[in-house]
Amino acid sequence: MNRIQRKIMQWLLSSVCFFQPMISIAQCPANIGFEAGNFNHWQCSTGSISRTGEITVNPSSPSVGRHTLNDVSTPQVMDPYGDFPVNCPNGSGYSIRLGNKETKNQAEQVSYTFNIPEDDNNYSIIYNYAVVFQNPNHEGFEQPKFTANVFDVNNNRYIGCSSFSYTASANLPGFKLSDLSDSNVYYKPWTPVTIKLSGYAGRTIRLEFTTNDCTRGGHFGY
Repeated sequence: MNRIQRKIMQWLLSSVCFFQPMISIAQCPANIGFEAGNFNHWQCSTGSISRTGEITVNPSSPSVGRHTLNDVSTPQVMDPYGDFPVNCPNGSGYSIRLGNKETKNQAEQVSYTFNIPEDDNNYSIIYNYAVVFQNPNHEGFEQPKFTANVFDVNNNRYIGCSSFSYTASANLPGFKLSDLSDSNVYYKPWTPVTIKLSGYAGRTIRLEFTTNDCTRGGHFGY
């Protein structure tokens, strides 16, 4: 795989991400990096978080303001809270923002399902993400949150070591308090993550990225 092919797999979620197969024989799944300038092959969902912390989302078309596709611009558009570029600085042409700075108990998700090649037992992908959310100091289950899950469709289970979540807090590693807002907003600028899927040759995998506001409806996360 040449350098250009290795750069075309991207996403944000909570701001956006960049996906990149690490195995030279692998083919990039279609539009996994939004290189077509749209959400083709991605499943968008919208929903809400209940007062008890239960997230419910349903498939939808890309929702204006909740599934936002950003293309590279000059000068680059900067996030209003973290002052980092809204497009991932990895050379990709597109990134997405999942969620927004509105509240109202909103939850959003994007997911992508793909097959790992039968002969590729050492498969990995890299994505970049950035997170912005308010810290209202509620109970943990009530806080704004960003979650990244990897689901093994064949075995109907999540792959725990490849999944993680960030819940709004004042002491999260890598997060900074915004000096551009007086609303107790914390952010994490673009950060790469490697998902190692060794031993999953031939499996069907679903990537899921989810953001939610606080359960009380007054604080945002994207």
